Amino acid sequence: MKILKSSSVTGLVLGMFLIAPASLQATVTAPLTVSLTAFVEVGDTIGVIYKSKIVKTRITTKDLLSFLSDETGVSFPDGAYIEVDPEGPVHVKGPEGFDKDVSELVSTHFSFDDGKSVWSGTYNNDTSAEKSSGMFLMSLTVKNAGGDEVASVSGLATEKYNAGAPVDGMQKVVAGLTATVTGAGNMDDSPVILSGKLVMKANGYFEAD
Repeated sequence: MKILKSSSVTGLVLGMFLIAPASLQATVTAPLTVSLTAFVEVGDTIGVIYKSKIVKTRITTKDLLSFLSDETGVSFPDGAYIEVDPEGPVHVKGPEGFDKDVSELVSTHFSFDDGKSVWSGTYNNDTSAEKSSGMFLMSLTVKNAGGDEVASVSGLATEKYNAGAPVDGMQKVVAGLTATVTGAGNMDDSPVILSGKLVMKANGYFEAD
């Protein structure tokens, strides 16, 4: 995912253009926004008749942060957010340098890491400037402190990525990713079906490597 790193396929043909082996690309971390709907079955038995219905409830970034706070036993400050790193680590960060590694509880995977993505755009082999759009698969898995899976969603992600030429080792990057996902999980010991979106956006200067 280029919002995180330039597709991790340096030196390979990517869509219509070639990323040169010696090129510089910024390693870009980005906040994760979660917007899901959980479909839960609720019911009751009256006499010999069991009657059920499906109810919907929203799951947002705030809910995930609350879950992570409970599982880690750490109170997150106001303004805390979930940051995804291209190498795999997931952290909760916040004001005044707050940083909590939650990689054992939250993990992501992008199919471009397996060489499975498609891209279109332009890439300058001399300056490393790039403007491109891509499609790949993204997944998000959440576990509790005991290592049991609580929820997992996956789906198609689309991304727009713009990077300027590095200056003094820093590269200006503006990028946005939206994944439309579905999956399943458990809520209060009941199975749930999940659907919604995962969003990541980056806009700033990042170290080129």
